[in-house]
Amino acid sequence: MNGMELLEQRIRILVEKVQQERAFFDSLQQEVVALRAENAQLREQNKCLEENILLGNRSLEEMHQEKELTSFFADELIKTVDSIISESK
Repeated sequence: MNGMELLEQRIRILVEKVQQERAFFDSLQQEVVALRAENAQLREQNKCLEENILLGNRSLEEMHQEKELTSFFADELIKTVDSIISESK
């Protein structure tokens, strides 16, 4: 093999490697696009879940307040009934 043939062979090898690297780079770019889309979708799902949790927490707080209020009124009713019973004796 003379010097020119050797040079041509090495250039072909380099061109093939560049093409392979370009194909790999393109596939990575496609993967990045797909991952960004998935990330956006997951962020939206996360946002919805956080909103649902906040709504659930508010509902629990309201139920707790209602329970306390009901307990207060039940205690007051018991006191009133006891007072009426005591007065009627």
